[in-house]
This record gives sequence, structure tokens and C-alpha cells, in this order.
Amino acid sequence: MKKISEINISGKMKLKIINKEIDGFRKEYIQKLKVEDPESYQELRESQKRDLKRFRKANPNYQKNYRKKQSGK
Repeated sequence: MKKISEINISGKMKLKIINKEIDGFRKEYIQKLKVEDPESYQELRESQKRDLKRFRKANPNYQKNYRKKQSGK
């Protein structure tokens, strides 16, 4: 397989490919953690929930604005 730097595509597309790979590794790690160390997995989930709650409190209209932006495309 070619390296991402050798592929002739735009920077935005390269970033999408890289992020897709990172998300795949992250999901795989979380699934392993869920099986191997349930306590750490629970701690991770609680941390994610706290972060999401904090974000939603700071940006109350985020979902509505995002949907408007998507429908305008």
C-alpha cells in the first residue's frame, strides 16, 4: 500500500483518510478495553459523558445550527 504522502489527492481528502484510520483504531481500542478492563472502560465512558455535557452546556444551539448548515449545502 502506498504512503499517504505519495498519493496524488487534495489535502482535505488526505485529512479525511487519516481521520478515518484514527477513528478505526480508536474504536478497536475501546472494544478491547471494554473486554479486558471494564473499570477503565467505565471511567473512559464517564469522562466522555462529562465532556459532552460540558460541550452541550457551552454550545446549546449546536445541533440546530449544524442541521441548518447541512440542509443549506
